[in-house]
Amino acid sequence: MSDPGTRQLWAEAMAALSQGNHRRAIESLRRVLSAEPDDSEAHALLAVCLVDAHRLSAAGTEAKLALAATPLSPLSHLAMGQVSFARRDFPKAEESFRSALELEPDESAHHRRLGNLFLAVGRREEAESELRRALELDPAAPENLVALGRHRLETGAVDEAEWLARESLTLSPANQDALVLMGAVLLRRGDVENAREHAIWAIRIDPTDRGALHLMGAIKAKTSWFLGLWWRYNTWCSEVGSKNAAVVLLGAFILYRFLTQFLVDFDRPQGAELVSYAWLGICIYSWVGPGIFQRELQKELQSVQLRKGF
Repeated sequence: MSDPGTRQLWAEAMAALSQGNHRRAIESLRRVLSAEPDDSEAHALLAVCLVDAHRLSAAGTEAKLALAATPLSPLSHLAMGQVSFARRDFPKAEESFRSALELEPDESAHHRRLGNLFLAVGRREEAESELRRALELDPAAPENLVALGRHRLETGAVDEAEWLARESLTLSPANQDALVLMGAVLLRRGDVENAREHAIWAIRIDPTDRGALHLMGAIKAKTSWFLGLWWRYNTWCSEVGSKNAAVVLLGAFILYRFLTQFLVDFDRPQGAELVSYAWLGICIYSWVGPGIFQRELQKELQSVQLRKGF
């Protein structure tokens, strides 16, 4: 890469990535490939950015081009792993991430990606091990701090998540993912106004970022008595894990059946009917809650008006 203009574009792309601004990184990498269409590293990085932008078809094409050009490149395997992960092909994603680790065992990004994959499939202990290993290898990478922070927040370790968020923002104040994490921590603590400020700041960087918009939706849910119940329930499910949540729900159903039968046996049919209506209401609420939440999220997307200087 001898051309000064291309080197400048690379620098711009890496700076955008360090801030979590994938949209600007995509623009710079496309310009790099216009100048050097056979640059496999640019194809791989572009694939990763396109995954973050939820453009999976284009990301898959870029990942295949990268892997075909340099099959022994860890970055090419990482890109293919990200595409497979986004497509929810978890076995293939794990294979790709492990291939990258075999080629580059001390690269923190590979451990981070593998940790995020383990989180998605409920392998929490393995996930935390990989995320902590990533942070150990590169403690100055905001991405590693944010990844572990998200995990710790989901498991209820709010203090540690806040520390990780603040550390990542100290290293990179304009990092979008770190801003979203900090906003989520503040929201969990009940500081709605500061959480909203962090969400808006993140949206200023990229108004299409789903993490920032999801945070805005969560803020709306938190401030709504109706959606607030669903938001707290969803947060609790994230903390205890899907398996434990399923056990609790099964226990609740058994309790409901026992209570209604008990009331019927003791000649309290009206009480049994009220319990049945209450259970039906809870079920309906759990069904409609996610849909309402998504509508609130879309409203937030429509309501965010970008102004000059915003």
